[in-house]
Amino acid sequence: MVTGYSDRFSVAPGEAIAFHLGGSPGPVEAALVRLWHGDERSPIGLVEEEVGSALDRTLTVAERPVRRGSFALVELEEAVPVLSGHVFVQPTAPATGRVQGILAQGAGDRGWALTLEPGGELALRAGSAAVRLGDPVRRDVWHSVAFTVDRRSGTLALWRRSLPDGDLTGGRASGGERTAGGGPLLVAAAALLERAPEPRARDTFNGKLERPALFAGSLADEHVAALARGRLPGDLGLQALVDLDFAAGPEGWSIHDRCGAPGRLYNAPLRGCTSHSWRGGTLAPALDPGSHAAVHFHDDDLHHANWPSSAEWVVPPGLPSGVYALRLRAEAGEDRIPFVVRPPRDRATAEVALWLPSFTYAAYANAREALSGMAFGDHVPERTPDDDLLDAHPDWGASTYDVHADGSGVAFSSLMRPVPNLRPTFRAGLVNAPRHLGADLYLVHWLRSVGVAADVICDEDVHAEGPELLGRYRAVVTGGHPEYVTAAEIDAVEGYTASGGRLMYMGGNGFYWVTSQADRGPTVEVRRGFAGTRAWDPRPGDCHHQFGGDPGGLWRHRGRPPHALVGVGFVAEGWDGANRPYRRTPASF
Repeated sequence: MVTGYSDRFSVAPGEAIAFHLGGSPGPVEAALVRLWHGDERSPIGLVEEEVGSALDRTLTVAERPVRRGSFALVELEEAVPVLSGHVFVQPTAPATGRVQGILAQGAGDRGWALTLEPGGELALRAGSAAVRLGDPVRRDVWHSVAFTVDRRSGTLALWRRSLPDGDLTGGRASGGERTAGGGPLLVAAAALLERAPEPRARDTFNGKLERPALFAGSLADEHVAALARGRLPGDLGLQALVDLDFAAGPEGWSIHDRCGAPGRLYNAPLRGCTSHSWRGGTLAPALDPGSHAAVHFHDDDLHHANWPSSAEWVVPPGLPSGVYALRLRAEAGEDRIPFVVRPPRDRATAEVALWLPSFTYAAYANAREALSGMAFGDHVPERTPDDDLLDAHPDWGASTYDVHADGSGVAFSSLMRPVPNLRPTFRAGLVNAPRHLGADLYLVHWLRSVGVAADVICDEDVHAEGPELLGRYRAVVTGGHPEYVTAAEIDAVEGYTASGGRLMYMGGNGFYWVTSQADRGPTVEVRRGFAGTRAWDPRPGDCHHQFGGDPGGLWRHRGRPPHALVGVGFVAEGWDGANRPYRRTPASF
């Protein structure tokens, strides 16, 4: 196998694009090709044109692991011999049969770790000492958890109170190594740390964490009780070393530490989630940040694969706008990593634009929806080799149509990882036909066959440049399935058509879900509402997007229905004889 991804999907002349490759070790013949058609089963077949570029050369690939699971890292400013901590914990999959890290500093004998044990019990370890609370924690229940690690005496203490009014339980252990403190200063939340060439996370956590804090010195019982009631460390006379405020600055992955330590979230956990104090009141985090101050971590979160760059290329001026791919050929197989060369950022190079729905590509990226063996009335989905490839690589992550291991919905999805259903030859087993980019290449081929020159643009381009970009064209042709769009894109369509622009809408289920661009490029955030044809429901109170703050759901529930925008809207779907009312003449084929 050989595969990979690019660091962006749309690139303009004069800009750089990087390709990140992996697979069976060995040489790979790379070549730049322009894609005109992808459906290998059609009479047209796969149509590609070798362009000739600096990318045409032999590359070497290696096996590249993908490490899933979200977590936070923060750097302590000082090490102390007696250290205490507190965190609000809501586990969403407590008894997974493996250890899950909640808070940890360092790795091995010099570190300490607060964990959920394989059976769901809370435990605290430091060196050879360990204390475990016997009763497993309850799923979806908030717990106030506090602890002390005393290196001078070699003792540990651990407390837990189930909220809102559970009894305080605790335990102590002794016999640990007696040291003066010190050791690694890196602290992980929602994971344990291991030593590699550099520290990295493992044994990631499923659930919500709120307000992780570390203090110098021991905790007394009255401290533990006051922290469980939400009292701040400073009010209790505690010297905070780390005090993470997950509610501050939610648009992004940096985390605010009230003590000033640098911290960051990794692999896109869900921010702006309900806290232990939320009681069904305010739904918008912006209106009451304190009630949405938790982060929901998952052991299968994945933002991007983080493979090293294998090749970089600057798009030469004058290269025509279109759909291109880096074609990879090796003894282990073949792959094509598609991307779009858009027109220059200051002008159009054609009178017509083809607008590809790259946010929809991202939302569906690695959708595990083959549904092999299931039948929709008389329709039987076809299992494809891409389904087998995804089954063999759960580490490549999921789509916004899937759920995490704890049952909650996947809200973030990007194209910065291997994505088999982004390939030009992809056929969706659910409909036994090309879908997404593979289907949109029919439009690319059609425009070429009727002699219409067209620039190719993508969702991220329209989101960023709006009606100014669309206004350069006499006509704009959409892709076949522009389901996921942002408010800026709807604004762009309204502005373009109101000023006389001609929009050729080629979809049916389009302009449907409220979508936010997360980070850059085709990386999307989608928090389903409680209506519409959806794969999962959000957890109560966790419906507002982290990026932009929009409430998730359907655009029509925001007063912006697709019917008013493009004249056609989606209301239902099905496969059981859905085509029977229609009659086709021979000419229609």
